Amino acid sequence: MNHINSSFTISEQTYSISSLEEDNLEFIRKLKNRNRNAFFAQSYISKSAQREWFEAYRDREYDTIFILSNEAQYVGCMGIRKEKNEWDLYNVLIAKGEHSGQGVMSAFLRKIVNYQLTIEDLPVRARVLTQNTAVQWYYKNNFVIESDEKEYIVMRYSGEIS
Repeated sequence: MNHINSSFTISEQTYSISSLEEDNLEFIRKLKNRNRNAFFAQSYISKSAQREWFEAYRDREYDTIFILSNEAQYVGCMGIRKEKNEWDLYNVLIAKGEHSGQGVMSAFLRKIVNYQLTIEDLPVRARVLTQNTAVQWYYKNNFVIESDEKEYIVMRYSGEIS
């Protein structure tokens, strides 16, 4: 697990990035449950299942969920893990509301990708279900389709994020 403490400002609002900690678990559990139709694992996540996942997660090297917050409010999360010879981007979620459509998640993505590439320069890929409405967001952020696996597409980061 990597640790980062970073921030950025958009429209005079400061956003902070930190690594997942125990006190963030309920936020990501609820967020993932609300958006579970966009993910491979679509079953409801109980508190005990989340705790069990977290215990295993803490021991994994090169697997980090980053939390985005604004003041005392959680805004979104994003995971990235090393799998074979690539960075696998996963669990990209924004809490709906005032932060949507502001470029906040794009800036968050930029920070996370740049950070991970300083650890090891590997391709960055995301596996996205074909019905996931975020496919257009990945295009906007310089991801290209590398392969179509019928139920999901493999998208690869192709350079600078605009």
